[in-house]
This record gives sequence, structure tokens and C-alpha cells, in this order.
Amino acid sequence: SSDLPISPHISPHLASADREGAVLLWDLRTGAHTPLGAHRGHATALAPLGDAAALASGGQDGRVCLWDCRQRGCSGGAAAAAPVHHSGAVSELVPHSLPGGGGELLLSAGADKSLALLEPRMGLAVVARRELSDFPYSLAAVGSVAVAGCGDGAVHVIELPSARRLYSLRTGGAAVRAMHADPNRLVCACDDGGVRAYTFGAAERRGDVEP
Repeated sequence: SSDLPISPHISPHLASADREGAVLLWDLRTGAHTPLGAHRGHATALAPLGDAAALASGGQDGRVCLWDCRQRGCSGGAAAAAPVHHSGAVSELVPHSLPGGGGELLLSAGADKSLALLEPRMGLAVVARRELSDFPYSLAAVGSVAVAGCGDGAVHVIELPSARRLYSLRTGGAAVRAMHADPNRLVCACDDGGVRAYTFGAAERRGDVEP
């Protein structure tokens, strides 16, 4: 599930997605819910966009759908008609504003071991794509880079919006399950129980970087 922050455009809501593929919008004042639509198979990712009047969801069907929370439906038609963005399930969705007024992106990671950069204002068109080394378990974005943590322990730092891989970090081989990134540091939590912390610009000096 994912919280939708309070917005002047819609009343306070919370969104959820489930293993039946349903995407639901809940009214926090009354407890009532409205079905927005459904994926084929499990719904696997959820993210609020912009002022929370829109919501993105990803599914086992490889589709990323954009939902209009005010109109209570899928933008551009039925979810089943949405383009397929990945050949496997969508694992992570991260909305991101590029610095300097560079526009909005929706980052989508999938079980096909790829990162897709989608343009929300163009119907979630794919503007760039980057192949990854393994299944992406975690994803973050900060400034002009995206960071993807994979099942083989690699952390890929990718330039936005070109999707060019800048470098990769070695965490020790265990899957990178969760991460936090800010302009100064990156913190990764791995399947071996360890937590790795990096300072942007310092990892190269420690020899953790693969070009």
C-alpha cells in the first residue's frame, strides 16, 4: 500500500493494491473505498505522483498504469489496454523531479532486469531504458541520478534522464533489499544482514566502484 498525501485537489485518501490486482482508493474520513481498476495478476508496486491527484501502479503483467484519483479511473482508458513496460513484473516505482526544472520522471524497475524511465505527462511513454545486472529489489533517485540495488549485490548509479550507467558499487554479493539516498550519502541494507553506507564522491577513493 502507499499513502497519498493531503492535497487541495482531493480529500485525504490512502491507496492500496493487492494480490488480486485491484487498485483501491480509500476515503480516510468515512472508510469507504473506490476501485480504480485492476492489473492482470498481482499488483506489485504503487506510487503517488505530483500533488497526489494521480497515482501510478505496477503489476505482474508488466504494465505501469496511471490513475486519475479525481475521475476515479485509469488515465487513457482501461488498465488492460495500457502498454507493457516490462517483460516481467514491475518491482519498484519511484517518481522523481529532475533538478533545475528538468521535468518529471517515473522510474520503473522490473523483473526483466531493467530500469525504464517513463514520462507521466506523455502517457507513461518510455524515454530511456537501462539493463541491470540482476533483479532490482530496491530503487531510489536523488538529483540527476537513479540508484538501483540488485539481487547479485550490485548497486548501479545511473544518470538521469539519459539512463547512462555512471558506475556500479560492490556490496558483497548479497541482494540489496532496501536503500536510502540523499544528496550526500547512500545507505544499503542487504540480505546478509549488513548495512553499507557510501558518501557520494568518496566510493571511488575506497575502491568500491566498478566502471
